Amino acid sequence: MIRRLLVAMTRELHCKKPSPTVVVVDNKSIQKRKLTRYLNVMPAKRIKGRKRHIINKMIGFMVGLVVHRAGIQDRDGAPRVLKSIRGTYPDL
Repeated sequence: MIRRLLVAMTRELHCKKPSPTVVVVDNKSIQKRKLTRYLNVMPAKRIKGRKRHIINKMIGFMVGLVVHRAGIQDRDGAPRVLKSIRGTYPDL
C-alpha cells in the first residue's frame, strides 16, 4: 500500500518506528446537502446527514476513515473504524 509506505518513510524521518502505536480517534457530523438522497437523523443534535470517524496519527496523517449514518453513537462507530485498519496496522 502506498499510503502505508509513505507513513513509514515519514515516521523514519522523524526518528520514530515505522508503524504507529498511538493514534487519535475523532468524529464529526456532516449535515446533508439539498441534493442528498438518503436521510438519517442524529437523535441528540437533530442533524440530518452523515457522521465520519477518522483515525489520525500523532504527526497528523489520517490512517483510517469510516463514514456512517448520523444516528450512530460514538461508542459504536469507533470500534468499526479501528477494525478497518487492523490488518494494515496490527501494532495499534
